[in-house]
Amino acid sequence: MDMSRMQDNTANKEIAGFDPDASAAMMKLRIKSYERITAEIVAELYRAQEYYSNQGFRSDLVSGETRLRTFEAYLSDVGLAKPTAYRWLERYIPEENKLLTYEELSDKKAAEARAKLSEEERQRSMIAEFRKTGIKPAGWTPKLDKAVKDTDEHLEKIKVQREKEEAQRQQRAADYKAKQESDKTYTLHHDMLSDALKTAADALHQQNNLRTEWKEKIRLSDGGKEDAFMDAIIDYMETLSDDNRRIEACNNIIKICRNISVELQKKNTMK
Repeated sequence: MDMSRMQDNTANKEIAGFDPDASAAMMKLRIKSYERITAEIVAELYRAQEYYSNQGFRSDLVSGETRLRTFEAYLSDVGLAKPTAYRWLERYIPEENKLLTYEELSDKKAAEARAKLSEEERQRSMIAEFRKTGIKPAGWTPKLDKAVKDTDEHLEKIKVQREKEEAQRQQRAADYKAKQESDKTYTLHHDMLSDALKTAADALHQQNNLRTEWKEKIRLSDGGKEDAFMDAIIDYMETLSDDNRRIEACNNIIKICRNISVELQKKNTMK
């Protein structure tokens, strides 16, 4: 059997009993009924909205138990979602008691936008003439006074903001320059300190070499080589100006040490 014919048979079984003509007639009646009912509902919504938006409405004259205080409360009470209600009201033409189709609503919005644009262009032209001449042209309204005032305030805010941003930019530039100078000073001081430390390290290294050299010459024992007293004597010798002074210092040290030794021996003998 042909595959397409099998598919047609399957589809016919799934919608058995469907009569396109009868369905179309029934749907046409229901849609008309729906449109009539919807128009009636929206007309009543419009009346309710006008009632609650009336500036003379006095909710204090009637008990709160018998009167809904706002249009939103009214919508909640009838069980209609606000977005749905406002979409319907947007399509409603009370003068004709008619609901616009979505296509008609779209055309209406486009026409309103074009009219608004033309009005805005006229207002911009009048404002430009006023700014140029200082004279308010014919047709000037308080709304244009407010527009001029709002524009001036907006431009002043922009000016203040730009001045603030420029001051911040200059401050950042000054901070950056100061940091650069600080970094240069730090680098200079760091280099000077590094040179001083290097000089001190070289002098210490040289001093250690001299100590080692003297210790080798005078044949100190391993224990004596690590004695801080020996290091102090050798360092002291290096401070003297010539060998004669160093010889004299050695003799004095020997004399002092010998006398200290004699005194210590006497003390031990007396014990």
